[in-house]
Amino acid sequence: MIYKVLKNTCLFFLIFNAQALFSQQLTPLNYSPLLSKGNLPEIYSKKIKITPSDLALNKRGETDKKDNINFLRINNIFITRLFNSGIILYNDTVSAYLNQVAEQIFKLTPDLHDQLKIYLIRSKEANAYCLNNGCILVTTGLIAQAENEAELAYIICHEIIHYQKKHVYNEYVSTQTLEKEKQLSTTAITVLLEQNKYSRENETEADGEGLELFKKTNYGIKNAAKAMDVLLYSRIPFEDFVFNKSFFEDSYFKFPDNYFLKKDEINPVKSPEDYDDKWSTHPNIKTRRLNILKSITNYPSDNHGKSFLISESGFYYVRDICRIETTNIYIHDLDYGNAIYAAYILLKKYPDNFYIKKMLAISLYNFSAHKVKKENPLITNDDYSNEFLTSSSFHLKDYKKIEGQSEQVFYFLSKLSGQESSVLALSYSWKLYNQNNYKDSALHLITEKLFTILAKEYHISYSQFSSLPYIKNTTSDSTVNSSGEISKYEKFRKKKMAMATMLNLCFTCCAMKSKIQILLPVSTE
Repeated sequence: MIYKVLKNTCLFFLIFNAQALFSQQLTPLNYSPLLSKGNLPEIYSKKIKITPSDLALNKRGETDKKDNINFLRINNIFITRLFNSGIILYNDTVSAYLNQVAEQIFKLTPDLHDQLKIYLIRSKEANAYCLNNGCILVTTGLIAQAENEAELAYIICHEIIHYQKKHVYNEYVSTQTLEKEKQLSTTAITVLLEQNKYSRENETEADGEGLELFKKTNYGIKNAAKAMDVLLYSRIPFEDFVFNKSFFEDSYFKFPDNYFLKKDEINPVKSPEDYDDKWSTHPNIKTRRLNILKSITNYPSDNHGKSFLISESGFYYVRDICRIETTNIYIHDLDYGNAIYAAYILLKKYPDNFYIKKMLAISLYNFSAHKVKKENPLITNDDYSNEFLTSSSFHLKDYKKIEGQSEQVFYFLSKLSGQESSVLALSYSWKLYNQNNYKDSALHLITEKLFTILAKEYHISYSQFSSLPYIKNTTSDSTVNSSGEISKYEKFRKKKMAMATMLNLCFTCCAMKSKIQILLPVSTE
């Protein structure tokens, strides 16, 4: 009883302190980037050891001493480099939240509590990883895409099974064995297919046993199937909102209508679930989803579970942080189309946030610097010029290959000339610089460079700009459309249901038509 009281008291203070931390990281007006805090956790430098019991878990039965030594050496080097890379975060706001979610699972497996630790990895990819030393890494990209806390919990359960079954070590030994077979005449393609097959078996095992662990929690089990949507649509930005043509416009600054696609010209989002997975390390999404649905079909009323156990508002707060971090990664990766669209999405919720607006200004400047087709230093959101990246390093993605509403941004950028992109970047950046009372050093650098580009490269002077507002003769703009503020997953699910309903209707009509034809009298002529 005393233990229970102490445990509840500790949990209360953990949540209270996390909420206090939340209030400092992201506000409606500004944002502070995620940083690791405190002492380096011991598990970062913990050496991996293979015990006899670990070796017994090897499905192929190999216990080659040389393989074991090589695995230890390679894994320790990899983990040391990974944790010294600076992309792993600890003792930060998001990591604290992830560990609170993990506590909901660890209380079911207390023996694993001291063996496992959850860390955040700064990456735009929607993924999670389990290392052999007990570190489970969850990417900022995954949290940015997730719908709720329960989906994260299921993915953590999946990674826990990878650890329990020693899948990392087993896959290494399996690969070594296949490489030896390759030297005995097996083709390289055959070896690759066998490696992928073995990996898919491990993933299927982690899905199934992870689901059994997830069922024991108080989370709603249907969220496990929904987690597959996060993986399926992770190639799409974290929301699929209509990009409003008027976003960059004002009374004095307008773009031609043909700089924007019409509603029916935007590529629809596809749902390729049943793809050939023989070349993949994971089973296809359809197979994984069906396996989950089969396992929960007879489960009583979704066990009355919830989508949130820690904090619903806390989840959305942490997700917004990860969305901002993901946007910053887009900027560093020179992916300005996605950076601009991501900032646009974030500004719908935080319209006065200076940090998000600054990310957008930086993206617009860097894109315009590329359009000049000369070596121009690019800017990051860390208030310094990146000496290693120049405008010639950038290539705009083909808008025709983009699915969903973000295609509008890529199409718009493709239509802009160098002069137009510079004017757009200057228009947005100067307004923001003015709102900040001309204090921000990065915006000072951006506006200074843009004035120079316009004067030196395009020979534009102040007198060439109109002092009168633009007057348009036509009426409303057909590309402007208010987006329903629902998650992209709900939007895609509704489309799927509508398509399924239409197909069912077609089948019904065909069936009725065939019956009618049968009932019609046959002509004797």
